[in-house]
Amino acid sequence: MNVRISQLDYDNDEYFFGRCYAKDDFSWMYIPIEKNVTKVIRSMLIPHGFCEYNFHELKKYNTPALVILRDPVERWVSGVVEYLALVYLDTKQSLTNLVRHSITPEKVFEQIVFDAHTYPQTWFLTELTQCEYIWFDEHEKSHFIDTMSKYLAHKGVAHTWTNKNYPYIPDGNINLKKELTQEYTNLLQANLELMQKVKDFYVHDYELINSVKFYT
Repeated sequence: MNVRISQLDYDNDEYFFGRCYAKDDFSWMYIPIEKNVTKVIRSMLIPHGFCEYNFHELKKYNTPALVILRDPVERWVSGVVEYLALVYLDTKQSLTNLVRHSITPEKVFEQIVFDAHTYPQTWFLTELTQCEYIWFDEHEKSHFIDTMSKYLAHKGVAHTWTNKNYPYIPDGNINLKKELTQEYTNLLQANLELMQKVKDFYVHDYELINSVKFYT
């Protein structure tokens, strides 16, 4: 198994270093970090005039930036599952395709990083100087929705986002991904050495998370 140097994201488009979403005036921008509810937030911003830009090309390093951070281990599991589903699962949504390609958990844990879904969160923020952070927990979506709604209102973005109408993005592989997610979660919980290996890879993410104040 080889690292995808092309940095493909889940839409099969080449991931470009510096992706952001902003209005023409660039009063603030949103920095999408893969596997940190990016599709959902984009679906909220695009109808309000936010377009895709590259903050590196535009040198927008001092523009206030919204960043969603997530637990590195939880994000890694989600990212690995996304990668395996994208690259190796067949059209019948069968795990047997992983077996045919000899994609074992041992190989996955040996490599750790594969594409933009598993790159460190700090990688997406290179050279930015004014970030505001919101924490995302997969198990506390209602709290995240409330916080995000408050933030958008503060920024003057009209919305109707509530716990009842959380914008769900359909996924044809949802059941298969749940199975893989549980498998890798169980492996990590049962093997502290593997857990530590993943944590060590994301040491800079943990440093960032422990050093910033989150918007509430």
